[in-house]
Amino acid sequence: MSRNNSIHKENRNKHILSGLVSELFGPSDYHKDVFGTSDYQESVALDISEKHVFKGWEQVRENIYRQKDNGEEILSGKDTPSKRYSVGILYPPNQQDVPEDSSVNEDEDEDDSSESYIEGENEFLDVLDEEDSEYEEGLSDYEDNDLDYDLTTSNQLLQSSAGLSICVAEDKLSLIKIKVSGGVYRPINNIEIIWKKEDEPLSSKPIWWARQSFYSVFETVDFQNNYLELRPAESSHPDFKIVVKIYKKTIISSSNVKDCIFTIVVMNDNDFSDKNTQSLFQTYFEIIASDDEGNSVIKPYPENTTNDENDYDGLMLKQLYSNKKVYAIGHGVSADWQSVKKTLSPEKVFASFLPVYELPLISPDIKKSESEKLAPSMRLLSSSDNEQWNEGLRQILEILEEYDAWISLKQDEIEDSKITKRILDDCNIALERMKDGLNLLHENENIQKAFKWMNEAMLNQQTRINDLRHPTFPDEKDANNQDWGQYPGTDLNKGYWRAFQIAFIVMNLRSIVEPDRQDLRENVELIWFPTGGGKTEAYFGLAAFSILWRRLSDPADTGTDVIMRYTLRLLTTQQYQRASSLICALDLLRKNHESELGTERITLGLWIGSGSSPNTIDDIKNAWSKLRSTKDPQNKFVVNQCPWCGAEMGISRLKKTPKGLTHLGIDVALGEVSFFCPDERCDFSLGNGKLPLYVDDQSIKARQPSMIIGTIDKLALLAFETGSDSHLVFGKDIEGNQVTKPPSLIIQDELHLISGPLGSIAGIWESIIEDFCSDYSDPNLAIKPKIICSTATIRKYEEQILSLYGRRESTLFPPPGIDSSDSFFGKEVSKNGSGKLFVGVLTPSIGSNLVAQTRVFTSLLQSPTNLQVDEQDPWYTLMIFFNSLRELGGAETLFQTDVPDYLGVYKDRHPNKKPRYANYRLRLTGELSNDELPRTLEQLENSTLDGNPVDVCMATNILEVGVDIQRLSLMSVVGQPKTTSTYIQATGRVGRGQDRPGMIVTIFSPFKPRDRSHYEKFRTYHETLYSQVEPTSVTPFSSPALEKALHAALIAYVKINGNKSTKDSPDPFPETLVKDFYQLMEKRAEFIFANQEYKDPDLVSNLKKILDKRVGQWKRWQKQDWEYKKNKKQYPLIVRAGSDETSSGDTNVWSTMMNMRNVDPECKLKITADYISEEDN
Repeated sequence: MSRNNSIHKENRNKHILSGLVSELFGPSDYHKDVFGTSDYQESVALDISEKHVFKGWEQVRENIYRQKDNGEEILSGKDTPSKRYSVGILYPPNQQDVPEDSSVNEDEDEDDSSESYIEGENEFLDVLDEEDSEYEEGLSDYEDNDLDYDLTTSNQLLQSSAGLSICVAEDKLSLIKIKVSGGVYRPINNIEIIWKKEDEPLSSKPIWWARQSFYSVFETVDFQNNYLELRPAESSHPDFKIVVKIYKKTIISSSNVKDCIFTIVVMNDNDFSDKNTQSLFQTYFEIIASDDEGNSVIKPYPENTTNDENDYDGLMLKQLYSNKKVYAIGHGVSADWQSVKKTLSPEKVFASFLPVYELPLISPDIKKSESEKLAPSMRLLSSSDNEQWNEGLRQILEILEEYDAWISLKQDEIEDSKITKRILDDCNIALERMKDGLNLLHENENIQKAFKWMNEAMLNQQTRINDLRHPTFPDEKDANNQDWGQYPGTDLNKGYWRAFQIAFIVMNLRSIVEPDRQDLRENVELIWFPTGGGKTEAYFGLAAFSILWRRLSDPADTGTDVIMRYTLRLLTTQQYQRASSLICALDLLRKNHESELGTERITLGLWIGSGSSPNTIDDIKNAWSKLRSTKDPQNKFVVNQCPWCGAEMGISRLKKTPKGLTHLGIDVALGEVSFFCPDERCDFSLGNGKLPLYVDDQSIKARQPSMIIGTIDKLALLAFETGSDSHLVFGKDIEGNQVTKPPSLIIQDELHLISGPLGSIAGIWESIIEDFCSDYSDPNLAIKPKIICSTATIRKYEEQILSLYGRRESTLFPPPGIDSSDSFFGKEVSKNGSGKLFVGVLTPSIGSNLVAQTRVFTSLLQSPTNLQVDEQDPWYTLMIFFNSLRELGGAETLFQTDVPDYLGVYKDRHPNKKPRYANYRLRLTGELSNDELPRTLEQLENSTLDGNPVDVCMATNILEVGVDIQRLSLMSVVGQPKTTSTYIQATGRVGRGQDRPGMIVTIFSPFKPRDRSHYEKFRTYHETLYSQVEPTSVTPFSSPALEKALHAALIAYVKINGNKSTKDSPDPFPETLVKDFYQLMEKRAEFIFANQEYKDPDLVSNLKKILDKRVGQWKRWQKQDWEYKKNKKQYPLIVRAGSDETSSGDTNVWSTMMNMRNVDPECKLKITADYISEEDN
């Protein structure tokens, strides 16, 4: 473990987690013993049997106090236990109808300005009474359907009971033992505070509270009855009434073994008189079930798992997590247990009111030994020296040999079954493909050359130091006099492949160089690796090889080779910046080998909607005009810095900048945008040939960049682009004839997002995109494009790929192993403390979820303040994920009022802590412009050492993908996200580096049954997190999807493949093209139907019915124009969905989506102060 990792983990547990436990729960032996938390603040011992006089409240707040005789906690100030803590409290029953206890009076005469903080806290807690009715209504449907027991008191606002259900072997059980512990508080009445007001002496006698440790032990050997109530066999406080109720249910397993389910409920049975003295705080209880010899007889809890032999996905997950057993189910509390080996029962199960689980990191860094990594060198693999080249190949071969040995080892370890056999068969198939790819590198000189150059390009891209550099201006009046400082060099510590990355590239070489191998070409490759593992480099490497192989095979074949698609704007623009440096490296390499790679530049295009980058010439002119304006300029040209050297481009953000300088490195001439690095020393400066980048549609269609990055929604616009040159991107001329090879490689990132309505619409479009990208130069063989996908979270991928791409064969890489902790290419490294710590917070006693947020946010913000500056950094910026903008807006108001107030309360309670002010706050949402997004991410990069780090960043689902900031380690999630995929992706944004272990605090809502369920099964859920991902649904041939998108795909097909006349007008009806489209879609539908696991009998008939309807309408309407033209009275065949283009006139038009998401018409409401006059009537 690195020193930094050790320090950050220690700080996480001893400061960040400790602060949260101290704030919400109180003194906890469990968290201290298991996670190393501690009360790290110094305290002063106080003899509570003696009277103590303090000279004003300021003297009180100078220290934290503990009891002299036993070291237990003292609550000073105006904190009562019931207001001080909000988690882990069992209140006396039936207290909801009893008013706030007034038996303990608190003097209100103190005159101290800082008391406003305390009063503010009381205001937070006054909402309890107001929320009672809402709470009870929200929980009305929350019942345990598997049990007939009355557990309602575990779900009340002021909870009085909590329980665990366990499964035991009935024939072996001889003893059940329950240990309950916690704290009770007793008032201290001998405190006096004196001060003067206007020279008049005043005094008060506030009530302080002394904690006493509590425990009770319950035992039973009677298991005959189905219900049993126990009194303690031993207790530290005999008069403090805690009872245990045991419910029994006998079950018979499929193997005819009789087991028992015991639900054990711990209940506060005190009479309600004062919830401060009659409640059990810091509640903890554990259950031991043993046989005559004291051995545990707790068995895995019965689960509903698949036994369907045809459900490979379900059986695979069952095998992967076969060693992750569930041993208890919580009721009103989270269930946990002592970790065990595969074949042993846990010694005990226990209740955790503030559950914590460390999810082990899956590391892609594979080691042959403790000191030797399996990480092939890009330098060796790009070397022209044969000895170094062979050493690089030996490093790849070593990975294959180690993988082969690993497979053999697993075969010897496991019991043979159908599922384990298939898993290891998949591993062997992948291994053979890797060996085949490695043989290609020995056999073919051109393949070897392209592979070397790919490694050289990836090396140059990876090792370049291209951090953002701002210019300085010696003469503030001369914009051309720019000083860019020292030119950046390279990072010699980089330039190595992770094992799975180079293995993926090698195994796919043949599918690139031998496109006629349909078994490989039409197999969809899915890279499946946890967030932050390096999936992008794997498919970047294959994309670079594909581009180089195409150029090497024919230097004149300069069309688009790779189309890379993303689903979110943030990810698209970010990956464009990232891919830019790779394209720069490839183009420099081409420049050095022009005789073999041609004189045409290797370029990159950004193909997205006009809202994010200019599409038309008019868009370019408007964007250029706005960029050069001095009032709030925005850079819609996306490029903000040179991808090669990091020099700032676009808008200069420096304060001391010559007036009007807002367009560094961007030039617009004749309606075309070009980029150049403003640092003249750069290889891509104005004098060295400019940057090989395009961001506007005009340039992309005219230049056909080697690689195009875009959003999947852009495809929907192909139906509207009358008179455009979109056909050129697919290698076709104006008459629809293939003149160059079409794109040969399609890469789809974040495949899990292409599901639901979006996936269903996309599935229709994928049918024609595959056709556009198929090479028909050989009339006897249509060569389809290779498809690569990637994701960190997916279920039933084969079904999704079949419905989306119409391909039966797909490969998951890396293939999963026998268990989730080891696939060879990814291994658990939990021992070094690199895992993420997940914490669950449920605060029913507070009542308001906003108050819970205030307390959690305050604790997380305040806890790192006493650390050294360099140690603060991972924990300084708090990321907060919200499920909606509405929830985010509510939290924003907290940071304006409640959180600053409560930071004052917190500071009073912890006098040794430095004050914290959360003033530097950011929003990361889809509302940000293309210009604002990269600036926001740049601000998040500011560390505590750099100065001015962000305090809080509030984000919505845009955070799920594309945010890769290594310094971030701390996050709070407000409410359980709707899908596990969202949860994994969002929380994957923190703790991405092994040297910075992350911590995520989820604030569950007590009003949502689903949140409560996740809280009660906190360990189970997180221990098997990736298996909890919900299957996706893609139904491209359902009637709703066909009605919305089929006609748009038809028009795009006709426009791309038709001649000039057809491109310009839908009349005459293109009979042949429509027939070809009909056959294409019918063939796709029949193929999907034939290979579906659960067949839709209406799949093919839906297609024919709707397509026949559309064809009939087209013929009858006899439209002259494709789209609406302002100067013509004739109405077109298609109009934009939701537009007013048909507000008066012909309604025989097709309403057509301009993207794949906004499937319903929208309208805008304008609020005006104008009134209708009498004349208007």
